[in-house]
Amino acid sequence: LFKVEVAFADGPNAAAPSYTDISQYVRRDPGCTWSRGNTDELPQIQAGSMSFTVDNSNGRFTPGSTASTSAWGTALKIRRPVRLSIWNGTSYVVAWTGTVDDWGVGWVGGVKGQTQVTCSDIVAEGGRIQFEDAVLEQIDEIGFQTHQDRLCFRVAHAAVEFQRLERSIVADH
Repeated sequence: LFKVEVAFADGPNAAAPSYTDISQYVRRDPGCTWSRGNTDELPQIQAGSMSFTVDNSNGRFTPGSTASTSAWGTALKIRRPVRLSIWNGTSYVVAWTGTVDDWGVGWVGGVKGQTQVTCSDIVAEGGRIQFEDAVLEQIDEIGFQTHQDRLCFRVAHAAVEFQRLERSIVADH
């Protein structure tokens, strides 16, 4: 069993996203696929990804839709927080977090509406950040530390430390 949740009202940097469970709409075929980035010990950290297909036969997952059947139409935007949780026998454990890259509306056999949702994790999000030259001069160190999470996936903590701002940015991958 798995659970897919999206924070329709929050941006990618929300401290405590308010998630909505959309699992009942996720098609079991093809299901939900995800990767956690690196599959080996190479030093270059790669972005993880997730994709799943939702039933859109009533237009519920059509971006920008204002139809009464679309509970989230105007909130279907890219970079919304999304997470996947796996049932471990007693509770759901978060296995993957990231943001939505695309709400790809399409059709099966020209009849049944579906939306292919593609997502990426914090490593891809970090690649979208554009620093001004003045900020780049302030960066003291960028580092990754790998370890295993509670599901035994290899993960990395990314940290950017600034020389004079007395701040650091830390993110899990």
